[in-house]
Amino acid sequence: MSTKLLKGIIIAAAAFMSLPTSAQDPEFSQYYAAPLHLNPSLAGISYGPRINLNYRNQWPGIENAYSTYSVSYDQHVNAINGGLGVSVMADRVAGGLLNTYKADVMYAYQVPLTKEYGLRFGAEIGYMHRSINWNDLTFRDQLDPLDQSNTPTTTEPKPDNLNKSILDFGAGAVFFTPKFFAGVGVQHLTQPKESFYDLENDQVERLPIRTAVHMGGVIELNKIRSKDYYLAPNALYIHQGKFSQINVGTQLNLGYVFGGMWFRHTFENSDAIIANVGVNFDKWSLGYSYDFTISELSIASGGAHEISLTLNLNEDNPLDPEDKASKLNCPVFLQ
Repeated sequence: MSTKLLKGIIIAAAAFMSLPTSAQDPEFSQYYAAPLHLNPSLAGISYGPRINLNYRNQWPGIENAYSTYSVSYDQHVNAINGGLGVSVMADRVAGGLLNTYKADVMYAYQVPLTKEYGLRFGAEIGYMHRSINWNDLTFRDQLDPLDQSNTPTTTEPKPDNLNKSILDFGAGAVFFTPKFFAGVGVQHLTQPKESFYDLENDQVERLPIRTAVHMGGVIELNKIRSKDYYLAPNALYIHQGKFSQINVGTQLNLGYVFGGMWFRHTFENSDAIIANVGVNFDKWSLGYSYDFTISELSIASGGAHEISLTLNLNEDNPLDPEDKASKLNCPVFLQ
């Protein structure tokens, strides 16, 4: 069976059956490098201006299976006592059989607790657009076991709409100090209708609420150069619909280079071991990670490749000492 045909069967079976289904958001292995996707309250936490670029190629063993692109911008604004953020994401399944585009704007209000402890509460509003390339799908009833080239017309009902646009809302909160952080982000609060079919009310497909709980810290390895040499253990728990996963690991930063390892478990099976490496410079960092799949998908999937680029132009204003004195520093791992 050709790769293109296999992709069509997978997508058709998983996403476009006439029975109700629920989608799941794309997730980044380098979730700390996609902060606005993780939690809207992280907008402006590193003061910035900050730009994050992310690319994920999941299951490269199946050509063009899942590709996700993301870009975000955020910064803290003293005049509004909080951070502003904008993010755009594109998710392509099977080379464009199913496309999802999403744009979000967010605001995070900062509450100083002490000179070093802080809280941020975030809210976001987004616009999501999905489309299906129906003519390139292949369904089970189009396959002839004796002649795979025979693809007659399917009896699968065509969706009422090949495009779907929805408004989306989210919120979050994070507690942080210079050495520790813990937060929660919730997306799809209104569980918007996502079905391409005009179903009855009791069959309406809704986008499940996504909850992300994350925490971590920084352990200094060299007090003289505390921002250059550190260990950053961290964990992430995600729940959406019937899906749950937990990522646990740590990153070691040694001056201009860093590396880390995480273990991802989906509660149904051990999913992957994630390894990353990268370089740090004054204003930017570049990271690469690979998911070593350890589940039953390991042979066919080929794991996942991911690249992240962070540009942070944050700089204290030497002409305004009060600005520096009032600044709440988050762990360098979040910058």
